[in-house]
Amino acid sequence: MKTYKSIVKKKLLKEIFYQIEFFGKKLWMKAKKPFVLAAGTSAGKTLTSLIQLEIFYSIPENVKKITLIISSSKTVLRDNFAIALEQFNPSFSYYVVTNKKELQEAIKDGYQVIVCLPQTLNSNYKLFPKVTNFILDEAHQWYFKPTIQKIIKHTKPTRQLLLTGTPSRFIAKGDDFEFYFVPVMDLYDNGLVSNIKVEVVSSAYDFKQTDYKGTYGVLKNNKTNSPTKSKESFKIMCDEVILKLRSRLGNKYLANLRGANKISALFNDLKKTIIFCHSLKQANAFYKELSSMKGLNDMVLLSHSENDKKSELFEEFRTNSQYKVLVAVDRGKLGYNLPDLFNVVDFTMTQSLDMILQMMGRILRLSNEDNQKIYFKVATKNTAGYFVDLMTAALCLFKMEWYSKFNGKNMGGILIPKVKTTRPKTKGKSNTTNKKKQTQRIATLEELGIPLDLNLFNQSILYSQGDKFSTVAWTTLDEVRKEFFGITHWTYEKCKAIALKYEKYSEFYKNEASCLGHATANGFLDEITSHMIKVNNSATTLKEFNEIVKENNLITKLDIRSFKGKNLRKIAQRLNVWDNFPNAKRGVDISKEDYDEIKNEALKFKTRNEFKINSRNLYQKARIKGIIDEVCSHMKSPINPPNFWNIKTLKQTASSFSSKKEFREGAPGAYQKAWKLGILDKICSHM
Repeated sequence: MKTYKSIVKKKLLKEIFYQIEFFGKKLWMKAKKPFVLAAGTSAGKTLTSLIQLEIFYSIPENVKKITLIISSSKTVLRDNFAIALEQFNPSFSYYVVTNKKELQEAIKDGYQVIVCLPQTLNSNYKLFPKVTNFILDEAHQWYFKPTIQKIIKHTKPTRQLLLTGTPSRFIAKGDDFEFYFVPVMDLYDNGLVSNIKVEVVSSAYDFKQTDYKGTYGVLKNNKTNSPTKSKESFKIMCDEVILKLRSRLGNKYLANLRGANKISALFNDLKKTIIFCHSLKQANAFYKELSSMKGLNDMVLLSHSENDKKSELFEEFRTNSQYKVLVAVDRGKLGYNLPDLFNVVDFTMTQSLDMILQMMGRILRLSNEDNQKIYFKVATKNTAGYFVDLMTAALCLFKMEWYSKFNGKNMGGILIPKVKTTRPKTKGKSNTTNKKKQTQRIATLEELGIPLDLNLFNQSILYSQGDKFSTVAWTTLDEVRKEFFGITHWTYEKCKAIALKYEKYSEFYKNEASCLGHATANGFLDEITSHMIKVNNSATTLKEFNEIVKENNLITKLDIRSFKGKNLRKIAQRLNVWDNFPNAKRGVDISKEDYDEIKNEALKFKTRNEFKINSRNLYQKARIKGIIDEVCSHMKSPINPPNFWNIKTLKQTASSFSSKKEFREGAPGAYQKAWKLGILDKICSHM
């Protein structure tokens, strides 16, 4: 039987602190109830589940047993699981199914692990026999829904593994589950998440769905003096948003950068940003305004249920460096994996602590770049103080004390997120002729059960209520940690002084997790440990390296780079064998039969988008194996030159389609541009 240690060593994986206990005590295997692995973003929940299955299927009597993995409802999250499986290169067989036919094939051919979306099983779950293992990703969203409960009732799994970063709904039914908690602060101490910055930002306007009117989501007249001024105010606010995102001067308002020409010069260095909106109308308004800015017009994407039904533009944002800003409503809040996402602007006005945790989680993942990651929580000018308290409550959930007890309603006995309480009604008849809304009172920190001396935020001295997008207060994960544990700031000098006490890296790693975590997050770990004996790092000899390459069938540089482990590329470079590996080419990292199958399939389509929509599995395989450019060489270029789209080119493109649906799926970029210009109906009049 394989063990956690043997798998980590063979695949050159980095041991994650909580996995040692999770596998050492066999927590899931011994669980008598559904097991909830509650761990923050970047904890490696997917990898942990794959290691568990690798151990499980190494036992002979388990070979014929079935595991069902259900990802969240978004195709991008299912694809994330597929990519993780491909990179892990397991010994067990698996099938990522997308429809009923593939599900039937997977069951008939005896695949050990089947991965699918919940909606794929909704009317097909009776095809399944009994399963042994049931794994549900983003479990807080789906576990209690009838679809999943029907599947569980039919398949009768022996054990259930429920993966989530926000376990409150399970804690509320605590007696029905077993738990293992890994809060964000523990991940930060072990160098697994970024030292993000959190800013509470006040706006002069109340950006809620009821504040907009018309097709384009213009602010209502009563928010300003006239429709024209309303539109101008929204434009000014958008300018302020972009200026703050691009500013290298922290919270300072960049008055000297006003003007379209000066602003456009900044956009090329803008880091990837997602703006989460409260409604479709608000999202459309943001997109229309931002995409009309000079210099930014070709860098913005809009993705929601009406204009991007299959989330293709969402995936385009992740893979295409051309796009800097994505405007979304509900998509991307759960499980979205983009390490180089640096800004999240939250215009949702949500008070749900679980949803706030999920959105902050999108920027917790470590990036190779050193730029500060920022989560902007936008409030109205009259509720800014309340939102500072709300974010204090949210950040408390980064610590085990609150994370392991919060049930979605309690925080010191006070209902959360319903923290606004209405004053009691007065006796007697109300005056119906002059009826006014009752004033709402906002709960205090004390009522939220948060110690009054817990001060997580720094107040901004530059805050002005007149600004359209002004920082009220800010903090960082490091500041929060200092307040939680009474620890002074980690600095380079302090980390260096601690590191000098150790001769062996293994002892430093074992005894100084917090120092190691900070040094890793800030990029100077190698420097402060350069004097240490690094047994683990130097133990990989050329012989051991060659064994790993042979066992995992690593043939190309792409294989080496994609391998999940202890920097296998760096080891190859240290051993002077990196250049011995060819780049990904036909017949090198993929068999001729597989290559021919992918190439013949690709030849059926005129664009990559058609290929991706109609043959997703082969498209993903081509992309992962590094032959996507080669097999798609006959297709039209996916990126058009600047200013390519105009009424002539859009009309010409639309003429090749017989319906708007075909147009949207076959040429999403042109479709979206036509929609933005307001000429969609005109150029589609022949359909």
